[in-house]
Amino acid sequence: LTPEAAATRNREIVDALVLAMAAEGLQEHDLLLVSRGDSTLRGHGVLEPQVLAQAWEKHFAAVDATLHVPAFFEGGRTTVDGVHRLHGEPVHTTAFARDRLFGYSTSDLAEWLEEKSAGQIAADAVVRIPLALLAAGRSEDLLACLKALNATRSVVVDATHPEQLLALGVAIRRLQGRKRFLFRSAA
Repeated sequence: LTPEAAATRNREIVDALVLAMAAEGLQEHDLLLVSRGDSTLRGHGVLEPQVLAQAWEKHFAAVDATLHVPAFFEGGRTTVDGVHRLHGEPVHTTAFARDRLFGYSTSDLAEWLEEKSAGQIAADAVVRIPLALLAAGRSEDLLACLKALNATRSVVVDATHPEQLLALGVAIRRLQGRKRFLFRSAA
């Protein structure tokens, strides 16, 4: 879709979701909002979450943070130190980065967010959740990090193993109803 059509589609999705929630008696805290992106950082990876957050805020409160989680282990995709990799290689060195519509010049996700947002998201303002914070025994530290997020912060999540994303999921569920998160994920 064009950027305009993608924005319209995402607004329509939120409007339909709000109607469905009302019909089913669901509250905002009963669900998680996940924007699924293409598996190699292509697509409207910044636009769609921004539009979703804006549309969501019209019906509910502002989103505290958008967590960008492009790791897709089955496809060989991981994120380490904020750098997204495909089979260990930085993704900007792959053919995917040269996509004529959705190409990009960096594998550093904070820099990618700045590039794709045309500077609206400053790389130095992006919060990173490192592997160490997702390790066993660090759940309280992870919770403290997530609790501190506000003002629709952009967050990059490192991940090399499913257990790390499970730890993130557990922490998110513990905060459900108290914090509002939007997710941009891989498949």
